[in-house]
This record gives sequence, C-alpha cells and structure tokens, in this order.
Amino acid sequence: MYFLSIIGVDIDNWLVSYNNARPHSGKHCFGKTPMQSFTDSLYIAKDKNIGNIERISDNLMIAHQAV
Repeated sequence: MYFLSIIGVDIDNWLVSYNNARPHSGKHCFGKTPMQSFTDSLYIAKDKNIGNIERISDNLMIAHQAV
C-alpha cells in the first residue's frame, strides 16, 4: 500500500503542474494553462446554468405580463 500512496502523491503533483503551470497549445487555449482557460470561461458556464436560464426566463415573463 505504501507504493500506491507514493504513486497517488506523484499523480496529484503532476496534475497540479499540468493544470496550473504548463501552458497548453490547443486550438482555443491561446498559450494559457487549463486553469486560466477554465476561470476565464467560467461566466459562460454560469450563463448556461439551467437555474439561471429559468430565472432569466421567469423575469422576462413577469416583465412581459406587466406591459
């Protein structure tokens, strides 16, 4: 089991480096790290959240009914 815990620590360290330190060269990465890409696009995910869409839809419906 000791060997497996060492491998787990190594993988965790690699993932931190991979996602936070090493810039990627993918089509939409533009030389940013994966974490930078994620945080830069977080607003898109929040806009697409079904709860947010329903809230916006309800607000539009209420505004439309008020007219």
